[in-house]
Amino acid sequence: MAKTINGPTGELKKLQEALDGIAKLIPTGSTETVGGLVYSQPQLLAKVEGFIKSFTDLLDLRAQYATQFHKALAVRVQAAADGREFLKDLRAALIARLGRGAPELAQFGFVPEKPRTPLTSAQKVQKLAKAKATRDRLGTKGKRQRAEALKALNEPRLSVGSDGTISIVPELPPSK
Repeated sequence: MAKTINGPTGELKKLQEALDGIAKLIPTGSTETVGGLVYSQPQLLAKVEGFIKSFTDLLDLRAQYATQFHKALAVRVQAAADGREFLKDLRAALIARLGRGAPELAQFGFVPEKPRTPLTSAQKVQKLAKAKATRDRLGTKGKRQRAEALKALNEPRLSVGSDGTISIVPELPPSK
């Protein structure tokens, strides 16, 4: 798993802790041997600060470019919305000029509308039969049919006997 450069266990944090330790615990006039080389305390500080600078420079660049990226993204989003609106208006103007089904619309990137051919008598009958079969299969009802079904559900009539029992009196079908 890759370490993050600015996370809680990242190398930047470790370098900053090392810098603090060098500044606090290594006396100014003393030297330390690190990796076979001898460093004075100011040289150690400069070395670690150089490493830290490479991290902070990268973080600064990332922040700078993130800001620029978000600004550019906002501009692009607005341009896309404006472009969609312009294309709608352009299409409407071209349709007014050329007609809905003009093949020249394709040269502008718009799909021309295909002319609708009227249905024959047989196709109309078939269409109506399919629609009726679907409504029957799904139990779809119109506004009036639903209203009639609700009217048929009258409040039940109750009868209370002399002994206190309650019974429902059956309804007669509505007369027309």
